[in-house]
Amino acid sequence: MGEAKRRKIAPCICGTGLPGEQCCWTPTGYHKKPAVIDLHDTGLQGSHDGCYMRRTNACDLKLSGEHLVSEGVLKVLADERVELSGTPWLKGQKKVLPFTALTSNCLCTRHNSRLSPIDVVGANFFSAIQKCGTTDRGRGMYFLLSGHDVERKSPRQIQRVLTQLERKGLAQTSAAILRQETADEQRLLVGRIRRKAQGN
Repeated sequence: MGEAKRRKIAPCICGTGLPGEQCCWTPTGYHKKPAVIDLHDTGLQGSHDGCYMRRTNACDLKLSGEHLVSEGVLKVLADERVELSGTPWLKGQKKVLPFTALTSNCLCTRHNSRLSPIDVVGANFFSAIQKCGTTDRGRGMYFLLSGHDVERKSPRQIQRVLTQLERKGLAQTSAAILRQETADEQRLLVGRIRRKAQGN
């Protein structure tokens, strides 16, 4: 069986479980399309004063507890609690807090739901980084993400993490030019991360 045919029928490397040809495999290779997120046409009309997307005039009536750091990312980093330090209000002390304490009512439930695909991308990204940094043996691992979605999540923080991993020889990334609607072409992260196999 040829490599291209094998990739068509094998589970897609993006993690959906679908065969590659039904997911991200294309005639030119793997490509993860960005999530389609519409914050204006939510099927609702109205503005909630507590939602920071209220100018879309498409809010729900209730606010949700939006995590200051995505819950999916927190679950990658810890089980149920995280230790905080370095914030002014802790005054040099450390404090262990549950995930539920790291929330703020700043989004209505509809907008929070519409943004959830980006939270999933963030969790998948940090999961890939964790595996790259903690797996010492075996073949190189591949993770497929939408570079556009990763950039929407937290570009500066994520690019710093990738740079550090590359300098330590733990991972390689590829980059491409993506055109933005309101800016010139920028060099952004493409969502393909490869952990170097041991000895490479």
